[in-house]
Order: sequence, then structure tokens, then C-alpha cells
Amino acid sequence: MVLIDFEQIKKLPPDKRVKVLQELENQIQKLILDRKREIDEAQKLLETAKEELRVIEEVETPQIKKISVEEMFKEEKSDKQAGLENIARTEIPNPELIKENLNQRPIVEIYKRVNDVTKDIRETGVITQYQENFLRAANYEMQDREKAIENHQYRASEKAEHMLSAAEKIIRHYID
Repeated sequence: MVLIDFEQIKKLPPDKRVKVLQELENQIQKLILDRKREIDEAQKLLETAKEELRVIEEVETPQIKKISVEEMFKEEKSDKQAGLENIARTEIPNPELIKENLNQRPIVEIYKRVNDVTKDIRETGVITQYQENFLRAANYEMQDREKAIENHQYRASEKAEHMLSAAEKIIRHYID
């Protein structure tokens, strides 16, 4: 802000002095409003920063856990390991048995399940026997449904037909 020389203003004739003082008052009011806006904006920014800090403080940072080689190769079987071994021993259903189950499912549900299975395969990089059997069963079921659609024995929406075709392409990528 510029320094105001009131001595010069006092020397002005009364009508000009009133005009200059009114202009000065308007300028001061404008400056006051600008500063109030700046203060309000600064307060909002401060509140936002406080909220962000609170959120950051609430988030727990992961702690590094020291693991010794001996702990990694302990022979003790945990309950989880024993459960996994039992699961591994159970018989994996063959594609025909899985197909019987899929026969009663809508195309949309089969398509979603195929996507879930293939997503698991992509993430792990491994295809299990069950996943392979499921994909084969889904492929057989999709082929049967496609034939039924061609023979007018089965009616499917355009979306379902698209999912049927897409599922077959996805499956072929993994089992052929």
C-alpha cells in the first residue's frame, strides 16, 4: 500500500478533499475485503491440511518383521498346513461332473466364473488341475449351448451370446 500524505489532502479545496477521501475509503474497503478473502482461504487450507494430517496419522505404517531362516523351515505343521494337506488329498472333480453343475447355470454366471478362474491363473502363473477341469467343463457347456442356439432349442439374449463367445475365446487361450 502507498503511503498517504494527509498534509497534501488538507491543503485541497473541500469538494476535492471529500472526493479524494471517498476514493481513499473505497480503496481501503476493497483492500479489507481482499484480505478477508485471503484469510478465509488460508483458514480453509489450514482445515484441509489438519484433516489430511489426521488421516495420515491414522494410517498405520507397516512394520518390518525379522524372520530367521530357521523359522522359515520349521517342520512343525500348523492347523492351516494340515487343512491344506487335507484339501490337496480330496478328489478333484472331473470335467463331466463339473459340466453337470454348469448345465443349470445361466451364461452370465458361467462367464463370470470363467473370468474369476482365469484371473487367478494370471495372478499366480499356475493352473491347477481343478481350474483346468473347470475350464474344460465350461468350454463343453458353452459349445453345447452354442449348438442349442443354432438349432433354436435355446434362446439367449444378444449380451448372453456375446458372453458365450467371449468365454469360449478366453477358455481356448488357457486349455488349447
